[in-house]
Amino acid sequence: MPFPGHLVECVASVLNVPAKTVTQHDRILASVGLRKVSGRGRSAARVTPNDAASLLITVVGSPIAGPTVKDTVQTFERYANLVATNPIGLEVATWPPSLKVLQNLAPGHTFRDAVASLVHVWSRGKPRSPDVFVEIEQDPFQTIGDVYLTIKLHAPRPTASILIEAEITRLSIGHDGKDPRNYYTDKAAAELIYHPRKVGTTFEEIVDEMKKLDESYRGDLHQIRMITEVTIGRLAALFTHPPP
Repeated sequence: MPFPGHLVECVASVLNVPAKTVTQHDRILASVGLRKVSGRGRSAARVTPNDAASLLITVVGSPIAGPTVKDTVQTFERYANLVATNPIGLEVATWPPSLKVLQNLAPGHTFRDAVASLVHVWSRGKPRSPDVFVEIEQDPFQTIGDVYLTIKLHAPRPTASILIEAEITRLSIGHDGKDPRNYYTDKAAAELIYHPRKVGTTFEEIVDEMKKLDESYRGDLHQIRMITEVTIGRLAALFTHPPP
């Protein structure tokens, strides 16, 4: 497992954010118990994929300009604790069975849990289509392709999404059923949306809460922060080949 300094350096490098800023975020997360702390130097606690997800979400979710560190804990709580829901955020959801990965995540899991699981999956090596999508492995007339991630954090109303896509090349069979004629490309995809945790025991109570949330974020400004498999891959490499 890597040390906190390795994680800070990796996040700063892949996101092109000043290392000083990332270090401050990390120290604040550690000070409030959102990262394990013990000892100093070589006796310091090793970080986990959960720690990596926490720091990544906090840095990506913070303002690009302005007092980014002042609201470190608030930023973490706004995004890390978002829950997997259906597109309008009224019912909890989970990843479909067509995926071979992320099946350990229960309905209504948090955004941080999902990001941490992605880091774990990528730490076992860059996934190919059959490693991720069941139907690709089962179809003999498809060839494997690369897997791509699109992870978005939305503001000012905090929501997030994870889109997993895979390139597929399909073989088209000739009229005799044997002679291959041509190839064409396609995509397999799965996406999950993450909304603020809802409080309420009835459908009507949840709808009322969602309406109040919508009203509190009225305005014509909408920001999107996006990262890809490049970032997840860089973080995962820390756990595949930890720095000395």
